[in-house]
Amino acid sequence: ILPRDTYNMDETGCRIGVATSQYVYTRRGRQVFIPNANNRELVTLVECISADGASITPMVIVKAQSVMEHWISDLPDDYLISVSDSGYTNDSLALDWLKHFEKMTRRRQVGAWRLLLVDGHGSHDTKQFAEFAEKHKIQLFALPPHTTHIL
Repeated sequence: ILPRDTYNMDETGCRIGVATSQYVYTRRGRQVFIPNANNRELVTLVECISADGASITPMVIVKAQSVMEHWISDLPDDYLISVSDSGYTNDSLALDWLKHFEKMTRRRQVGAWRLLLVDGHGSHDTKQFAEFAEKHKIQLFALPPHTTHIL
C-alpha cells in the first residue's frame, strides 16, 4: 500500500473541433475513414491523483500564443492554464506544473517528503525540475515513458 503522500501525474491529449453533425455507424466493427479529421486542435491536460484518491486541479495546455480571457472565465481560480506552440508540454511548462503541484499538495503533506511518480518524459528530467523537487522535498520516481496512465 502506498502512503498518502504518494502522487501519480500523467498528461493526456484531447482533440477538439469535431463537428456535432458527424456520426459514424458501422456493422461488425469495420474501420471507418472520417474526413476532416485535421480540423481538430490538441489540448493537453496534466492531472495528478494521490494514493488516497485526492486529486489536484489540472494544468490545461492549449496550442496558442497567449491565453484568451473568454477561455478561462468559467474555470475555477486554481486551474493552471498555459499555452505552447504545439499544445504539448515542454520543459518550462513541466516546471510550472511542478510549482503548481507543490502549492496544491503542501497543505496535505503528512511526512517529510512527497513521492511523485512521473512518466519519464524528458521534461521531467531537467536540472531545474530536479532541483525544485529536491528543494521542496518532492521525491521523483520516473517510470518508463507513457506508463503512468496504467496506474
